[in-house]
Amino acid sequence: MNLPTKYVIWCCPTNDDNALWAAMPYAKRSKQECEALVEHYEETWGSLYDYEVVLNGFAPNGMREPEFV
Repeated sequence: MNLPTKYVIWCCPTNDDNALWAAMPYAKRSKQECEALVEHYEETWGSLYDYEVVLNGFAPNGMREPEFV
């Protein structure tokens, strides 16, 4: 059985040089769904946050908040 690949959106505030990346707290989705959400967020909140779509189980480069399972 071939399960669909899932992705997570990570965000990081742009106004703090010490800010940490954080995984957004909703269900994992397809890459296309995540990219559509990022586009919406960028249109709505402008440059307040950086976003990265990352394969589930991985994290963006840089410091990040701890993940709790």
